[in-house]
Amino acid sequence: AIKLLSSMVVLNFDHKKILNNNGSFNKRMSPKSPSLDAKTGNSTPVSMTAVAHLVCQPNSHQFEDRSLSLENPVKVGRSVAKAKPTRNNAIFDCKVLSRNHALIWYENGQFFLKDTKSSNGTFINNQRLSKGSEESPPMEISSGDIVQFGVDVVENSRKVTHGCILAAVKLYLPDGNEAKPSQTTLVIPNTGTIPTQDLYTLQNCLQDALRKEQILSNKLASLQQIMLSAQEASKSSWKALIDEDRLLSRIEILEVQLQTYSKNFSEDKLREEIQRLTDEKLKYQEAAKERLEELLQEKLELSKKLHDTERSLYNSNDEYSHLLQVNKQNQEELMELATKHEKQVQQVEELTKIIQDAEKDHTEALEKFEQEKKELEMNLEELRLNESVMCARVESLQADTDFTKEQFQAYKTKVEGSRHNGDLPNVDELNAKNKMIINNQDDIISSDPRVKQLEDEVKSIKEKLEITEKNVLKKNAEVELLQGQLEKAQLEEASMAADQVLVRAHQDDDYTESNGSVSDMTLVSTSDLCLSNDKEEACEQLRKLLIEARSKKTAVEAYLENVEKELCVTRDKVQQTECEAQDLRSQLRVCQQQIKDKCEYVSRLHNQMSVLESSAKEVKDQVLKLKEELLSKQKEADALKKRIHCLEEFRKDDGICVDERAHSSIPGGGESDNYYRLHTAVSDTDNLPNIIHPLSNDNVNRCKSGSSSDSGIVNSEHVVKVVSEECQNLKRKLQENETAMKKYAVENDRLQEEYHKIQESFKDLQSLHDVLKEGGKEDLFSKLEFAHKELIDKSKKLEEAQSELLQVRESFSKVTEERKCLRNELVQIEEQYKLVTYQNQMVKRFLLLAVAVAFLGATFHVFLAPNGS
Repeated sequence: AIKLLSSMVVLNFDHKKILNNNGSFNKRMSPKSPSLDAKTGNSTPVSMTAVAHLVCQPNSHQFEDRSLSLENPVKVGRSVAKAKPTRNNAIFDCKVLSRNHALIWYENGQFFLKDTKSSNGTFINNQRLSKGSEESPPMEISSGDIVQFGVDVVENSRKVTHGCILAAVKLYLPDGNEAKPSQTTLVIPNTGTIPTQDLYTLQNCLQDALRKEQILSNKLASLQQIMLSAQEASKSSWKALIDEDRLLSRIEILEVQLQTYSKNFSEDKLREEIQRLTDEKLKYQEAAKERLEELLQEKLELSKKLHDTERSLYNSNDEYSHLLQVNKQNQEELMELATKHEKQVQQVEELTKIIQDAEKDHTEALEKFEQEKKELEMNLEELRLNESVMCARVESLQADTDFTKEQFQAYKTKVEGSRHNGDLPNVDELNAKNKMIINNQDDIISSDPRVKQLEDEVKSIKEKLEITEKNVLKKNAEVELLQGQLEKAQLEEASMAADQVLVRAHQDDDYTESNGSVSDMTLVSTSDLCLSNDKEEACEQLRKLLIEARSKKTAVEAYLENVEKELCVTRDKVQQTECEAQDLRSQLRVCQQQIKDKCEYVSRLHNQMSVLESSAKEVKDQVLKLKEELLSKQKEADALKKRIHCLEEFRKDDGICVDERAHSSIPGGGESDNYYRLHTAVSDTDNLPNIIHPLSNDNVNRCKSGSSSDSGIVNSEHVVKVVSEECQNLKRKLQENETAMKKYAVENDRLQEEYHKIQESFKDLQSLHDVLKEGGKEDLFSKLEFAHKELIDKSKKLEEAQSELLQVRESFSKVTEERKCLRNELVQIEEQYKLVTYQNQMVKRFLLLAVAVAFLGATFHVFLAPNGS
């Protein structure tokens, strides 16, 4: 509501600004306010335009709130010298924006926003309109949308962040009402990408945390087990104390019952009962001994198995530590491989760039070479044409020279005929002719330096082929000059023929003058011969030049053929390098795929290692349980040994008592003896669980035997003497018993101190007491069988633990094999890397060759450039 009120206040302020100086309103006024027409004076309604308000957000680059009139599309951009930021435009003093960043306009009751190829983008409710430097389609905006122009940019040099323009848009229709509000105005924060190394470290940390969590959970479970065992032990101790009290009360009741039974039983029944009890006692002792021997053997076997399992555990721990080291080494090797792979990728990218540059240079060189080849072919064609022209001119010159020679010979014959006839020319005319001939000779001599120039030009043609055209032109000019000279010579010969006619007319001259004229004619003939020789030398030089031009032409053609061959070779080499580059790219792809497979394989190995660790922990727990069970079995065996030892002691004591009674018995004392035996047998059976009070029971029995003897004395008068002797013996025994009772009291105190240690075996004693009391052998044997079954189960568990250890060893062997495979693959990758480096070197060499060929082509082009110009 506060934002709406502020926007309305801004609207009113803007509408007040719209007023002109004359008091008339601008086009932005509401349709209700009319304006006067300047010509007619009638009032015409003024149409109002849509308005957009940009309200600055807290996390934006700071700017004043803007009020934009959307009569025309409004440009959003960065401030420059021509466009400064004001409250009525969308120009911002922000380095993140582009000059032409976006456009906002109103059309058909809707507001639109378009990104005009900005570099940092335009966002509506944190959704980018287009990619970087691409124009976006028009997107409709609503009132309340949050518009973002650009993104936050951080300068590394200054470590300064340049904020973007973030504004809330309030849109108002031309009628003054606010446009429809936006459905979603949530701004989702930009989340940057996380690099792969951070992800890898996070994965390692998570794995370590999971391992620690598993260890803590195992420790908590073991502590809970210990607490439960302690609670059970406390409960069993309380139950043992309660059972002890119950047994003591029951023993007292049984003693009372024995006293009553001893009064009612006859001697024969007592003897039979005693015999039966002694037989059962012997049987129980033998069975207990056999069972103890079996338990001892099983104990030895279990101890051996325990030693074996402990050894296997130590071995498995060593293997586990070794596997952890191997795993760490594999991780380090993988990291090294990843770095090497990145370096190789960078090298391959650099090589691809170099190859692309070389291909571009090669294509440019090929184009230049083809152009040069075309130019050379054109030059060759021109040279061929010039050669044909030169050949034609030389042939014409040869024909002219032949014709002049024939004329000269005819002239010679005429001169010889005139000599024979005696016709002599005029001296003046002959002198004039001699002067003409001398002038011609001077002209010919003056033509000699031109011939030298031709020789120099021929030498220059050897250096540069394109200068030959100029030389040929010069030679053509010289040939034309020679032709002119030949024509002049022909005219002179005609004049000479006319002179001969005049000489014939003047045959009457003197003989002396005729001799002088003859010498002059000889000079003319010699001059003509010199002229003919000079012409022949010039023709020969021209022929030599033609031969040299033809040889140079053949040399140029051979050079062109060699260059074409070298071009073909370079093209083949370039194709080979391209094929090798493709092979390298395919090998790189294969290497990348292999590295991915190896990463997956290593992750599998990690999983297997975690499984092996959990299995090793389970085996350790099982071994600890087996140790506890063995300790319990040892305690049971010790308790059984103590029971057997106590039974043997009781049997010895009973034998001693029976011998004493047999020596001291008389015919009238059989009843007391039988009663004593019965009482001792019953006391043996009753005192098996209660080892602490054997001597007190023995004293009570002896007291009872004394009372029975007294009753025998009362009942029989025949044995008074024997009874008196027996009383004396009993008195002595009582004294001995009193001394022994003191010793037994001390031992009783010691046994009471040890009583707390025997509480764990008290339940077993109670069960044996119940079995002996009820006379059930089957329960005892069933319990022994149950204990034997438990031992068998424990042995089976030990075997299972051994099998699991074997499985762990097998898995370790598999892991070692896989490690060997990984090492082999690493060796293969290193070999492939060597091949790649060798191929890179070959590519560099081929590139150097291509550059050398291009350089040669460029030099050749420079060498031929002057002719082309």
